[in-house]
This record gives sequence, structure tokens and C-alpha cells, in this order.
Amino acid sequence: ESALENLGSLIGDITENMMRSQSWIFMQMGRHIERGITSAQILDEMYLQEEELSETLLRRILELCDCSITYRRRYLNNLNATAVLDMLVFDTTNPRSLIFQADSLRELLKKLPHATTDSRHPIDTYATQLFGQIGMTNAEELLEHLANPDDAQMRDFFQSTIDKLTHLSVMIETGYFAHT
Repeated sequence: ESALENLGSLIGDITENMMRSQSWIFMQMGRHIERGITSAQILDEMYLQEEELSETLLRRILELCDCSITYRRRYLNNLNATAVLDMLVFDTTNPRSLIFQADSLRELLKKLPHATTDSRHPIDTYATQLFGQIGMTNAEELLEHLANPDDAQMRDFFQSTIDKLTHLSVMIETGYFAHT
């Protein structure tokens, strides 16, 4: 518990006191990439390990994604698989959702040196594709495929999101931190 308190203290200190230079931008991008990958992995494993989306499972997913309070504020105690998935993946106002991570990455990328050129940079294009992939899907569609054990669309969605976030991280690394 003290480790979490120390980490929270460090994050608060960084948020309040760090200059908004390129270092801060890269750190924020790293946070959004890590949060996106972790959330996609949690959702992929939790939704696909269980045959039935029980209330216990939905509560566990909300707790792991740090969204229990937000969910209760919106939906009271009415646990619903569609609402949980919608809030954790597609809700643009939820700072823990996948779409929020993708959109934040697009905005942060606009602040990097490559953004001053006239043509669209491959990193920007890739981040926009990630945002589009998430934005063009919805919770009902994914849950519909969950009912059929032979249908891998939900797993493909989360795996593709993880792969795209990982590849975006590599693109940023090689574009800005590759030293030859």
C-alpha cells in the first residue's frame, strides 16, 4: 500500500511541477501507451476467460481498470456488460478508456518536432489508424461476437489494439531515440 502511495505522490509531483517540455510529452505518451496496453490486456483476458459475464467478473474488470467509482456514479449498481465495455473502451470522456488513450496520443504527437512539417508523418498516420480502429467499433458489436466461441472478433480487436499500441511505441522510439 505504501508503494502505491509513493507512486501516487510521484505522479502528483510530476503533474504539478514538471515543465511541459518534450520530456513531459514523451512521458505522457508512455503513460497513455502503457495504460492502453494494460487495459486491452485486462479486457481481453477477462472477457475471454469467462463463459458467463457475471457481476463478480464485471466488478473485477472495473476495479482492475480503476473505474468502479465512475461506473457507480453513472449507472448506480446496475452492472451491465455492454455499459462496462462501452465505458472502458469507447467513452471519450473516461480518462481510462482505450479511445481516450488513442486520442490523447494523437494530441501529444501534434506537439513533437515532426508535426511542424507540411506532410503527415507515418507516426501520426498510425496513431490515427489506431483511433479509427477503436472508434469504428462498439460494445454491442463486440459482445455479440463473444457469444459465439468460434468467433474471434473480440480477441482480434483487443490483440490488434495491443499490437498497434506496441508498434506505435516502437515507432516513437526509433523516430526519436535511435542513436547510431
